[in-house]
Amino acid sequence: MTRLSLGLVVLLVACAPSAVAEKQPSSTSRIANNKPPPNIAPLIDLFAKRPKDRILAYTIARSYDSAKQPNEVVHWLRKLESLGFDDALEPADFVNSRATPEFVTLKELFAARALTKTPSQVAFTIEEPDLLPEGVAYDATSKRIFVSSGAKRKILTISPTGDIRDFITSEVGGIFAVLGLEVDEKRRALWAASAAAPFMVNAKPEDAGKSALYQFDVDTGALRGRYELPEAPSLANDLALADDGTVYVSDSIRGTIGQLAPNAQKVEEVVPTDSFEGPNGIAMAPDGQGIIVADMFGLAHVDRATKAIRRLETTDERFPLGGIDGLVSNAEGLIAIQNLAGRGRVFQIQLQSNGEIGTISLLEANHPAYENPTTGEIGSDGFYYLANPHYQGRGTGPLTPAAGRKLSILRLPM
Repeated sequence: MTRLSLGLVVLLVACAPSAVAEKQPSSTSRIANNKPPPNIAPLIDLFAKRPKDRILAYTIARSYDSAKQPNEVVHWLRKLESLGFDDALEPADFVNSRATPEFVTLKELFAARALTKTPSQVAFTIEEPDLLPEGVAYDATSKRIFVSSGAKRKILTISPTGDIRDFITSEVGGIFAVLGLEVDEKRRALWAASAAAPFMVNAKPEDAGKSALYQFDVDTGALRGRYELPEAPSLANDLALADDGTVYVSDSIRGTIGQLAPNAQKVEEVVPTDSFEGPNGIAMAPDGQGIIVADMFGLAHVDRATKAIRRLETTDERFPLGGIDGLVSNAEGLIAIQNLAGRGRVFQIQLQSNGEIGTISLLEANHPAYENPTTGEIGSDGFYYLANPHYQGRGTGPLTPAAGRKLSILRLPM
């Protein structure tokens, strides 16, 4: 999920000032007792254990902005600067601090050192700025792209010629906010991860914490099945599909991975609760024997047979791997979209024969169309991904369209 940090819980808190946060002073001098709001304190405790974590430092700064404490924003951005952060700040992340002189100085410093690489071109635009898209899938047979909507509880399809229309209309089968998507070519199925969210249309209090997987016929749109996650509260976020038809789903609230085996009627958790911190993007390992999971702190490998979890480490300090949203397998290993900190980046992550991380290459960074890029999929002529879903500053309530803004899908040549 977009801007995911410790699951959607922190996303919602960070994007919308809480009652506690609104009571905090907004002066530019640091608060005397320096006691953080309750929603930020756990993040600071984590940083004490991970003092070099740039993704976490950025998340704390962004959370303090939502709490209207620009003094603390500057304090944490200075920490971020000392850690060597080399991306520009996302303007929508700091709406309450951007007018202060100290913030402006730091913003200019980060912009000057930011890496920029922009080979992508806009492939398609969607004229529904209040869509809140999240997932992208590709059908190689029809060469169609599918895009999910978190706000409107539907799925769009884009033809090779750019014709855009609803594939699944709003609330079909009771579907909640639609997040991750995956096409099963062999079985002609479109899988969707769906979770109740307060920003979706017709949100009902009694649905809070519910999640389900949906299977549709990818050719006709007919609903084939609905499979609820076994525990609540849950957040079905992203999907990975094994060759045998097994569907894996990240649960960003419970910190686990669910599995729906072929012909099964129930989703089962395959690793213990809280195995991950806000798991988001997932992908099959290239050998098909494992699942790669992205969470706030980086990447992990889950063995499909033994369920053993092994953290994947990199020695390349230029590319911290926390806060990855979209994650896709390809011939080289993985394509990752990192969006939790800064403007966003796309990496190629090589996986060695022993399953460990090898070379990491920057594919794209600081694209002018970026506003929190999320997920993508490999098509016949490149990697297609969402550039600007417009999540920031939306809070938790009903949405209003971003006037004059179109949603862009970029094509990165591969």
